[in-house]
Amino acid sequence: MKGVSICVPLKNPTIELVKKASKVADFIEIWIDTLTDKQVEILIKSSKKPIIVVCKTKSEMGSFTGTDDQKIERLAFAANAGASYIDCGSYVAQNKVSRLKKILLQNSAELIISTHYFKNSPSLFALEQHALKLYRRGADVVKIATMIKSPIDTVNLFELASRLKKRNLPFVTVGMGPHSKIARVGCAVLGGEFTFAALDSQSVTASGQLTVAEMSNVAV
Repeated sequence: MKGVSICVPLKNPTIELVKKASKVADFIEIWIDTLTDKQVEILIKSSKKPIIVVCKTKSEMGSFTGTDDQKIERLAFAANAGASYIDCGSYVAQNKVSRLKKILLQNSAELIISTHYFKNSPSLFALEQHALKLYRRGADVVKIATMIKSPIDTVNLFELASRLKKRNLPFVTVGMGPHSKIARVGCAVLGGEFTFAALDSQSVTASGQLTVAEMSNVAV
């Protein structure tokens, strides 16, 4: 799909997968939930594309079992190792987010603060207010993912993208669920930093996520 940046997420990253993703992606997201620091460093340095690092708990569909302080330490290490972006969940306390932000600034890395609504899609007003709050908390990029259950959910996500774009605020908005295809494609076209697409159907990390091949066949 022309004019849209693709981020390939790797839930179980390996050097081989990173190299494969580098051929088709603009960004690569690696989940470091169970990786050692050495593995994280090797993966980051093996990529030819900007790396986004996430460390997700079970509530985020990940497998990290440590504390929030331990998570911040892991994310900080990734920034020091050369990650271009660090994605931190919005539930993490502000003092911890601020500590992480300082480390990112020292490494010229950017902070993504993300919120996932796995069960619903809040009102447009609630989504916009939440997004603006995340920018005030120090986000360079705000990521909001919602479960799409009706056409109005898609419309609200489109309108949120449009409003953030008009404010020149970097964002990623993502629709989830079996009815999210239009939202996934449309939000990226409306100015999102990127949209997610899996390497193949076996590598999908979220409900409704398209593959790189499927995304390339979308006409807009």
